[in-house]
Amino acid sequence: MRVGGGQISRKNWTLSGAPVSCGEESKKSAINKAPHLASFIVNNSDSVKSAESLIDKASKEFAKEKVKVHKKFNKLLEEKRIDNEEFDKAVNEISLMAAAELGEYILYRETIIKALETSIEDYNKKEEFIHNIFMPMKTQSFNDDIDKQYLSNLWLLDDKFMTYSYVASDKSIKQIAEALKVSKAEKTNILNRPDTTILFNRKNEEHHRDAIVIEFKGANASKDEKNKSITELPNDIRFLRNNVDNINSIWGYIITNIDEDFDFTLMNSDFKPLFTADGQNKSYYKYYANINSHIYVIDIKSIVIDALARNKTFLDILKKE
Repeated sequence: MRVGGGQISRKNWTLSGAPVSCGEESKKSAINKAPHLASFIVNNSDSVKSAESLIDKASKEFAKEKVKVHKKFNKLLEEKRIDNEEFDKAVNEISLMAAAELGEYILYRETIIKALETSIEDYNKKEEFIHNIFMPMKTQSFNDDIDKQYLSNLWLLDDKFMTYSYVASDKSIKQIAEALKVSKAEKTNILNRPDTTILFNRKNEEHHRDAIVIEFKGANASKDEKNKSITELPNDIRFLRNNVDNINSIWGYIITNIDEDFDFTLMNSDFKPLFTADGQNKSYYKYYANINSHIYVIDIKSIVIDALARNKTFLDILKKE
């Protein structure tokens, strides 16, 4: 890997095998914390350094290198005649920068996943904490709102949910209908506020949408509070369908900790368990014919484990390149 003029090979920075010095230990620690900055960390020649100082300096060098590489590439594109060898070199540099930026984003995702994990263990983390991790309450965004594209962390549930046409967090059905500028005449229960509503335009059908409606409950919420979600979510789905035009398929998700009590409630409510590889990460499914909607109940632990597994693939690649 070459970034900023330095040639980096895997064996240069995995630091395995022979005994290593304190400086090498610091580099190894820094790379484990910030693998996307590996090439800058390895090239650091400071005599006294900690993992924190290595990461700090590498971050500053990375920021400067990004600007330099982007300027060089754009200047090259503006030229009428481009030397093929020079162009190939510029493409390689911009690709390495993009890979490092992706690594930075993957580490951000790791932090978000760990924050969600704390909601299971910490009884002080209520429903609002989980809700705000997925998307800040009282906010909304269209897919062309560039400044809001990273406002939500809907990828925690599934990466495909990041391709929404519109998403609303703790907005009333009235507000959703007004934002979309489409509303039915019934106007029933328009003040109901689904926790999160995600709309997707069907391919080549701008005015026909599929929807995701999510209900959050704190991992340590009471039995009654969790049980309420089984009626709250179907009601929100019905009211959304009654008041917003051109809604086709709707999928519902209840996200909470499925403890023994809630497990019992779900089984008695005709939810069917979805089996997992390890048999521990619980999820349930039920089709509601009266609202033509599929509803899933997902344990927060399952979301954490799945998200960590997806992220680990990227992190492992970053640490080996």
